[in-house]
Amino acid sequence: MQDALNEAYKAVCFASIDFFQLRSVDLPDKFENAIQLTEVKKQDIQKAQAEKNKVEVELETRKLAALYQMNVTKVMQIY
Repeated sequence: MQDALNEAYKAVCFASIDFFQLRSVDLPDKFENAIQLTEVKKQDIQKAQAEKNKVEVELETRKLAALYQMNVTKVMQIY
């Protein structure tokens, strides 16, 4: 866009644009909605991964508790 403006200004008034900054960009609604949906899905994935990790920790804890209880039961049977 800056190149196109430079060409137009050079042809009309022999000036050039050294700095060019867009202040705001209006994207089509479909595109903005797609971006928003993508971000929501990324959050859903992160949430599901966190839930999976939580369940894995809970299951590992229950497994260790069951193994401990099994060892206690074996020791109790010996005595």
